[in-house]
Amino acid sequence: MKLLAPLLALAAFNALLAACGEAEPTSVNPTAVPTATQDRQSATREVASFTPTPPPTRPPRDERVGAQIGDHWHASIYVEICGTALYFPPSPGGVHSHGDGFIHIHPEDVNETGSQANLGRFFDSFPYDIDTGHIRSARGELFENGDACPGGLPGRVQVIANGKDVTEDFRSYILRDGDNVEVFFK
Repeated sequence: MKLLAPLLALAAFNALLAACGEAEPTSVNPTAVPTATQDRQSATREVASFTPTPPPTRPPRDERVGAQIGDHWHASIYVEICGTALYFPPSPGGVHSHGDGFIHIHPEDVNETGSQANLGRFFDSFPYDIDTGHIRSARGELFENGDACPGGLPGRVQVIANGKDVTEDFRSYILRDGDNVEVFFK
């Protein structure tokens, strides 16, 4: 049964080649079962060479390079201050928000590409001030490391990217397609 699907695919491929004038059709018996003396390795190699693979969804890139002009990447963003979620409105630029909980990363000029397609650029597109030691909301509320959240516990800024704490240098964190970014003051 395991050989049936590849053999059917091979037969369809041969028929397609023959229809295009690329090759003569060959006969394939999809119900044939290899005998014990037949070399199963070579049969597998022949079938495998005709197995199509899906094309990649985007060209592979070195992750350290960051987004380039023509890319259209997305990263999820969640910000919480003392247990209250902070939502980002739409913002301008090639690293921006549509107010939908995602960072949209599609650089429009070279100043927004590569290492400059980073979290700092994203946060700079808003009237917020987010740094390693404080968060200032658009209304001017300041939350500094050590300030108490409701409940009395001192809060601090923490930035997590894909489960890893990147607080110390979060502004230079190069965004990648599919990233999950969380910012907390708690």
